[in-house]
Amino acid sequence: MGTVILFLVIYSAITFFKKVSPYIILVAVILYIYTLIKKIFIFSWQALTSVPGLIIIGLLLLGLIGYYGYRHNRCAVCGKMYRQNQYVAVTDDKVCLNCMQAIGVDVKQLPTAVHVEKTLTVAEIKALQKNNIIIDPLQRWEAYQAKDATPESSTLTAKQVTDLRELKRLLDDGIITQADFDAKKRQILGI
Repeated sequence: MGTVILFLVIYSAITFFKKVSPYIILVAVILYIYTLIKKIFIFSWQALTSVPGLIIIGLLLLGLIGYYGYRHNRCAVCGKMYRQNQYVAVTDDKVCLNCMQAIGVDVKQLPTAVHVEKTLTVAEIKALQKNNIIIDPLQRWEAYQAKDATPESSTLTAKQVTDLRELKRLLDDGIITQADFDAKKRQILGI
């Protein structure tokens, strides 16, 4: 009779409790083993079969299920709890949309681009966030343009300075003309 109940619990756990089913099955198997041991060693297990023993075993099993329930709706990267529809499935766990935005994944495109996120792992996302790397090509291009738009410093290299001084001496000595000096100066400065 106990075996039939065990199989019914396993079947109903797989059918109705998809995410928590491994833990329900684990609890059912542990309780089944407990009843078998209780039947075999009834005299030596009188302390555990008493009410305090059953309470202790029940609390341990509830703690195991409670831990999974606590961890179930948490982001694997930041650990914060979110609603169920605010996650993206990656290869080895779930990541919240805030963590995906931090590495440059456009949240508005998620319904059409989910296959891109499923190739990432939690470890890769943590590494990308740690190094502030952007993986979205559009955001990477915008960051490049913003960096490129910053004015470059007008410092000259030592070679450019010595070349310009040499040209000025040649101009002062009359060896080259002003037009030659201006052309060479533009060439050295890259203007």
